[in-house]
Amino acid sequence: QQQPTSGGFIQMPHFPQTQQQQQQPDLSVRITAATTPSDVLTIAAERGMGLFTEHLSLCLYRLGQLKKSGAAVDAQQQQLQDMLGLCRSRASSMGPKQLSEVAWSLAQLQLVPDVSFLDNLASQALYKLPAFTAEQLSSLLWSMANLGYVPGTPLLEAAAAALGRNVGLLSSKCASQAMWAFARMEYRPPATLLDAILQLLPDKLSSFPGDDLSQLLWAYAQFGHTPPAPTLTAILTHAETAAATLQPDNIPTLLGALQNLGCQPSAGLLSAAADAVVAGMATAGTQALVDLLQASICS
Repeated sequence: QQQPTSGGFIQMPHFPQTQQQQQQPDLSVRITAATTPSDVLTIAAERGMGLFTEHLSLCLYRLGQLKKSGAAVDAQQQQLQDMLGLCRSRASSMGPKQLSEVAWSLAQLQLVPDVSFLDNLASQALYKLPAFTAEQLSSLLWSMANLGYVPGTPLLEAAAAALGRNVGLLSSKCASQAMWAFARMEYRPPATLLDAILQLLPDKLSSFPGDDLSQLLWAYAQFGHTPPAPTLTAILTHAETAAATLQPDNIPTLLGALQNLGCQPSAGLLSAAADAVVAGMATAGTQALVDLLQASICS
């Protein structure tokens, strides 16, 4: 089997499909189309221990998606625990996509496994890092940070180096997830990577949703890495428009990050933030409004 090579993101080698493997897309479609956690678990139960690894990770990923959309998922039910047990035993056979999906699912389902399981995922990710896409790598880092897990320095350094070599390929989501994860893990990536992202930021701002911008600025504030004045001005201008797309809980984060970077929120941004908080009070409650008022007083 071809070994991973050093460098940036590459495609995994292609192997001829067996007749059994050629039938896999049908099951993948069923899993992806499942509308309830019960549907996903039923599909998994049909195959039991014979469930292919790619379908095992996809089942967990779909459960995570449904949980994120508001569905109730009992994380302690035995079938789900059995699926995690299969993941533990098959981690070495997982590719980047499966490793990323499993980690993301654990974060969404709020399942914090034993450290040895996460250590194994991190070890496999380090070995297979050259085959990761930017999206898979940033999602893996984000998921680990959400689980409160900090992998060893070799993975963090290798991940930062891979992102730096491919910084032009980073979407707003990839950049914000990866930087937020590094900050949560208290790992400061090289200044060259931070500067490269800032250099590309003005041209990418139009594609930055408010929540991604909030995560990115919070991370830079934690790093103590202040963007150049022209970049901050562009960020502030875009933030007024992006505030409408922010989750209410992220609005104080955005305002606080701007202040910590030495940029006082404008009256236009505060007004847009207030409108967004009021619009989201029905689902978010009043705490976001309290946080916004505190941030406004500080500014």
